[in-house]
Amino acid sequence: MFEESPIDQPPALTSDTLAMVRDDQGWSRLVPLPLKIDLLDEAIAVVEALRAGCPDLKSARGDGRSSLQMLHKAARLNA
Repeated sequence: MFEESPIDQPPALTSDTLAMVRDDQGWSRLVPLPLKIDLLDEAIAVVEALRAGCPDLKSARGDGRSSLQMLHKAARLNA
C-alpha cells in the first residue's frame, strides 16, 4: 500500500517501511497492507456457520469421518 504525503512533510521512516520515493510533487511510502481480518476468528466463524447449517458437524468429532467430508456435506445442505 502506498501512503502519499506532501513534499514538505516527509513520512516517518519506520520498521514497516518497504520503500520511500520522492518526486517533485511529494513523497510515496510503500508499506505492507494492514491485516484487516483475524484469520483464526474468520475460521471459527466459518465453522460455526457450517455447524448451524449441518447438525452432524456438532457430533462429528471422533466418529471416523474426515473434516473434509463433513464440510462437503454441509456445503451441499446449505446450497
